[in-house]
Amino acid sequence: MKLGDKVKVIKLHRNKEMNLWGGYDDVTVFLNQAATITNHYDKGQLCEKFGLEFDDDWIQITRERTGLIFSKEQLEMIL
Repeated sequence: MKLGDKVKVIKLHRNKEMNLWGGYDDVTVFLNQAATITNHYDKGQLCEKFGLEFDDDWIQITRERTGLIFSKEQLEMIL
């Protein structure tokens, strides 16, 4: 996986994540959503994470509110 690749989220670690204001957002909205990889955080094979920009604007706002990044095993490539 690299920058610009299209992916979809297939797995979550938790159903809720803390947002910028200390509340919690339901992150199950990310499941099966299409996104583009915009950031790659590589701290070795075990810590490889990706920042995504979602195609759906509302889903993208939720991602920005939570700052959530995704690991490789949470994503599936879209061909």
